[in-house]
Amino acid sequence: MTIDNLASVFAPNILRQAEEDPDIEMAASPILTVTVAGFIRSHRELFLRDLISLAQFESVA
Repeated sequence: MTIDNLASVFAPNILRQAEEDPDIEMAASPILTVTVAGFIRSHRELFLRDLISLAQFESVA
């Protein structure tokens, strides 16, 4: 799957509003998809500390 496909699948689930309004969700869908695609593309920068911690943990185990 491409990054954009992954984003379109995960965006509605990750960034869901507490009160669901189908009209608002449909209008916001492209923005949410672009946002999640940006998160996926930038995962190394966003989660670098987590990746370093995981690597250190795995080297000890």
